[in-house]
Amino acid sequence: MSALLLGLALLAPPTHAGPPPVVRPAPVTSTAGWEARAVHPTEALQGQPILVTLTIHNPGTTAIHVPDLAQRPWMVRFTLSHPDGRTEHRSNTPPSTDPGQRVTLAPGGTRQTVLELPSGERLPAGHHRLSVALHDGESPVDLPQRSLHIRPARPVGGMLDGDPVGGTRRSLDSVWLHQAGRGVELYLHRADPRDPTQGMGSFHLIHQARAESPRLAVTSATRSQARHIIWTTRPGTLKIAQLAGHSLATRIENVALPWPGSVRLGSPAMDVAGRLHQLLWVPAPRSAGGDVRLITLGERGALRHRKGIRLATKPTHVDAQVDPSGRVRFLVGTPTEVHHLGIGEEVHTRADRVLAPRQTLAALRFIDDPARPGELLGLAALIEAVPGEPALLHLVTGDTRGRELTRDTQHWARGDRLLGMLPATPEHPAALLGQDKGGKIFLQQADRRHPVPGSLPQPWVLNRGQEGQVILRMLANGGPVATRVFAPE
Repeated sequence: MSALLLGLALLAPPTHAGPPPVVRPAPVTSTAGWEARAVHPTEALQGQPILVTLTIHNPGTTAIHVPDLAQRPWMVRFTLSHPDGRTEHRSNTPPSTDPGQRVTLAPGGTRQTVLELPSGERLPAGHHRLSVALHDGESPVDLPQRSLHIRPARPVGGMLDGDPVGGTRRSLDSVWLHQAGRGVELYLHRADPRDPTQGMGSFHLIHQARAESPRLAVTSATRSQARHIIWTTRPGTLKIAQLAGHSLATRIENVALPWPGSVRLGSPAMDVAGRLHQLLWVPAPRSAGGDVRLITLGERGALRHRKGIRLATKPTHVDAQVDPSGRVRFLVGTPTEVHHLGIGEEVHTRADRVLAPRQTLAALRFIDDPARPGELLGLAALIEAVPGEPALLHLVTGDTRGRELTRDTQHWARGDRLLGMLPATPEHPAALLGQDKGGKIFLQQADRRHPVPGSLPQPWVLNRGQEGQVILRMLANGGPVATRVFAPE
């Protein structure tokens, strides 16, 4: 395996650069006068790559030449002591002829290289010990042995990407929290959008003593924008950070919410100008109602607060998308009404629908317009229960001006809950995930029900495969993402 990351003249890494506890072992000095240090996580996920950061520093007053580990990773030897007492040596396979690349370090200069521990993803769970040696000619530098605890994934919260709306994505991204020995670890998980059953790896982002409800920002699927993550560490405070590849950018914004008791509604969304928008629910002091309000984080952390709509009850359904013009739109629903918010310099609101008597909003989301690729439609699932008659489920689509376009009505068992849905395609019917009165989970396609064995841990998401199959993805112990696949109707 080759080097994954290389940096020149680096300063001390940011505090969220690796899983805790962040231990910086004392450097070891080579006979040539340069100092070396190896850092790796003391806890790592079973089945995931293990990264080791190697730092070489010139403490002297003259320039020196040091091995280029990025181009010559076979110079690094790893020794593992396993829980069963075995000792194992691992290294990258050297070429038949070593090209001998070296780099120059100025006085006080530092060079960092990140390498994968060969076959680290195959290590069994347990308490291992890892030591690293740099073999530079006849003077190897042996670095201290450190603990390496391999743990199965233990998700305790997060969110999973659904199918992209209004374009395509290179990966389906998920953020999830792992319960570590101390505190929690925030990870990014990536899956192949062409086959969501194929994971592309989990990547450590940051350690927190406490964290809840991480959410990825929605961005335009037709523009290349770095996504942001929002999470909560304590009531009334948000943390916001930008993804940079498989890691976090160094700056983390701390945002204090200005309204007591306010909570986030759904996922944030970023417009084409790079402004991040998040809806909040601000409860009224003496009633069940309250206000939907908006906070916008602009460049350099400038925060703007705006009013949205007043509702008699807290919203039960919220979805966010970015339209083809780059404008953020939100759908907000309660059991009896649906509202549309368009976010620009002003917040434009419209009551799209007030439900008829005996109708209840069961699901709400944005979908693609099959007649106009890239355009957004709203899809609402309405359950209608008239006394003495079978219950019905209406799948209603509407445009951004609130006009109803289509209505598909299906039979629905009275008392069953709708948990989620995938929109119909020209080739396949809508897929409805529900729970019956006895608590059993089922998937319904074209009035046909298929049982879903076991429980349904949170969070979960429905994706559609290239052949029309319905794919249920969920966070699961040891996964971190488990999948179940249902054949298309």
